[in-house]
Amino acid sequence: MPKEFYTERDIEDMFKRGILSLQVNDNVVLTELAYEKANRLGVQLLRGKPLEPPSAPVRPYISELPKRAETQATPTQKPEADLTAASARR
Repeated sequence: MPKEFYTERDIEDMFKRGILSLQVNDNVVLTELAYEKANRLGVQLLRGKPLEPPSAPVRPYISELPKRAETQATPTQKPEADLTAASARR
């Protein structure tokens, strides 16, 4: 069976015609721009298993970024004016 290729333009045309979902299987190929356009327009890409964007390898190390050590800043206080000298002059 030949593969069906969908481009960004194809997804736009489907959306304009009122088609809001596309059944994706092994014989359907979406370009990367078509995948992004479907997400932006809200077109559902239906598949038995989770669909990942083309050429997007699974990179679990990206979601597991190390936590930065939080530095605690101590607030600086304004020097208090010498009120005793000012009140003694009055």
